Amino acid sequence: MDKIKVCHITTVHPNRYDVRIFEKECSFLAGHGFDVTLIVNDEMKNEVKNGVKIISLRKKTKNRMDRMFRLSRVAYKKALQVDADIYHIHDPELMGVGKKLRKRNKKVVYDSHEFTAMQIMTKDYIPTFLRKTISKMYRGYESRTINKLSGLVYPCTCKGRDYFFDINVPKVIIGNFPSKSIVDVDRKNEKSEEFKVCYVGSVTETRGVYEMVRAAHLADKKFVLIGDVSVDIRNGLQEMPEASNIELLGQLPHDEALEEVAKCSVGLSLLQKTGQYSYLDNLPTKLYEYMSLGIPTVISDFPYYKKTLKKYKFGIAVDPSDEQQIADAINKIYDDPKLAEEMVAEGQRAILSEMNWESDGEKLVDFYNRI
Repeated sequence: MDKIKVCHITTVHPNRYDVRIFEKECSFLAGHGFDVTLIVNDEMKNEVKNGVKIISLRKKTKNRMDRMFRLSRVAYKKALQVDADIYHIHDPELMGVGKKLRKRNKKVVYDSHEFTAMQIMTKDYIPTFLRKTISKMYRGYESRTINKLSGLVYPCTCKGRDYFFDINVPKVIIGNFPSKSIVDVDRKNEKSEEFKVCYVGSVTETRGVYEMVRAAHLADKKFVLIGDVSVDIRNGLQEMPEASNIELLGQLPHDEALEEVAKCSVGLSLLQKTGQYSYLDNLPTKLYEYMSLGIPTVISDFPYYKKTLKKYKFGIAVDPSDEQQIADAINKIYDDPKLAEEMVAEGQRAILSEMNWESDGEKLVDFYNRI
């Protein structure tokens, strides 16, 4: 039989090796008998990696509007050239491309990485008085458009309910779990002699960067910060007297970032109580990676997080805005090596038993076959 030809498209994600899109979905599909192409927009050359044909549009855009309209048209033309059986789009601005492909009788799946209508409520570039109206308008457009497509992929439920309850196409929840392959019970030898706490990911105020810096200083522990730091955040950190204990590594390739995390003794994930995150029924990707690598965690005391900690005691939940609580949790792990070992074992048990990409990858394959 001929292979099912699949084309994933993103014009927003700048990294062609994006963990969810390339490393998990595209690479897994290629390894399971699909003919996979990934269309991205960067300045790199076309290549074949992990069995995935990567095609770059190589277009520079002037602003967000230019990307939304001109780049989408370019992506659509390239998608037609690929002539796939299934198209899998990853950005809200590509929903129009999805509708055009459906008119050509192509199967089109929309992958909602986030709940965009909820995110709009916290976008700084949108005036506050307009956010509710724009959010409501977008949610209506999103619902109408996805209902014209062939399928929907999304990462989780929201407060125990289906956020996309009004979508009547085939749906599947595909989380952001890590591969079981990164679980290594012998990583103790990689630990730094110095007790360090770390954070990896987007470095923003809503993700608690300033609270983490102050808490690590209160706990008298070195703070390893891995991620792209904007000029504004960098300037803000430089003005903080507590910033003397930061080891700033910047943006690293995913494998290198995991190596640095594995050297640390505690992983922090302290999303603040703004936007959608406190309502989501999943954990941040970084938390799953901390657990896989054998790192005890200090996390926000969101309802779903606390519920998960009752089943798998891999960390301590705290008020993410309370720097003293965060510092006390760090030192509780530092002062009790037995507790830390129990957290490591619980985190890795969770990944190996249910929170792993292998199970979700099979769900994606079944979903493709179903549509």
